[in-house]
Amino acid sequence: MASTGALDTGIARKLSAALHPLLDSLNGRVVHVGRPLDVVYPATASVEYRRGTDGLPNGELAAVVFVAELCQPRWTPDAIAALAQRLAPDGRVLFAEPVAGLGPSQLAQRALDRLATRRWGYGFTRDIPAELRTAGMTVTSVERIFVDPAPTVFTFAVGDARFYERS
Repeated sequence: MASTGALDTGIARKLSAALHPLLDSLNGRVVHVGRPLDVVYPATASVEYRRGTDGLPNGELAAVVFVAELCQPRWTPDAIAALAQRLAPDGRVLFAEPVAGLGPSQLAQRALDRLATRRWGYGFTRDIPAELRTAGMTVTSVERIFVDPAPTVFTFAVGDARFYERS
């Protein structure tokens, strides 16, 4: 089973700083799924920390915040697309996820991916923003975060996505 512990302090600090501006505008019911981060949600958000999205009512969530969660094998584009039912009409998916790096770091990631998947429960060679698009979402913002020294094998994408058209 994948670890649900906190991320390395340096990684968590960088991800928290990058995610903070996206959290400021949250209002309503929010579910945080994945690794804990030291972030402050606005007073207008009612935040619930969970291991997954099963059992949540349809159409009520203002946002789902994923931290090192979508990179796990169970989050296929079909599983991500199913989130559309859980979100309110203007709902958002915020994410801070390990992703494929660029250049030489990508080669190192490929070599280490199996170990990372076994040890931490996630891989870091996936393109999470592309998978969100494949699931029918529009990625409205994304920032690539390198953990020092940059670039390294630890590359993260932090961003915001929405389902604008639903079937």
